[in-house]
Amino acid sequence: MSTSKYFLLLSYLFHDAPRWANKAYSLFPNHNDFTTNLNESLHKIGIKQEHHEKIKEACANFSEELVMQDLNKHGIKPLFYTTPDYPSLLKEISDPPLTLYYKGNISLLSSPTLAIVGSRHPSEYGTKVTTSLGTELSHYFVIVSGLALGTDALAHKAALNAGNTT
Repeated sequence: MSTSKYFLLLSYLFHDAPRWANKAYSLFPNHNDFTTNLNESLHKIGIKQEHHEKIKEACANFSEELVMQDLNKHGIKPLFYTTPDYPSLLKEISDPPLTLYYKGNISLLSSPTLAIVGSRHPSEYGTKVTTSLGTELSHYFVIVSGLALGTDALAHKAALNAGNTT
């Protein structure tokens, strides 16, 4: 299995816990080492026994072709940790995602970026400040986030409404 397919599998299995994907990849750098004895692998990365069956079932049902079809249908492309376009600053965090998903102009990742983050349920004041900051700062930075609801989304909308990029 290629590294990209392995990263897609780990993303599929551990989409809400990148630390598990990172630990799996660091302990088992190739797919066969990870899946040959999946119970033992899951135990070694620290996943409780009670979750093994669900993960084994998801692993058995994984299809790179179906994942790529779904991504292509929505115009989304994967970007893998080992590729040159992967953001270097993101590699510096403790558990960077092995796979990023993007839509649009990948070269924006090499531009100066700024994350505006906050509450998923911002107050009226928080909404006004985020909209104002998102509008003004998007003239100088590409607005980035983990695409959370609330403040993150408001910052992106403000940048787009100002005719800028996110």
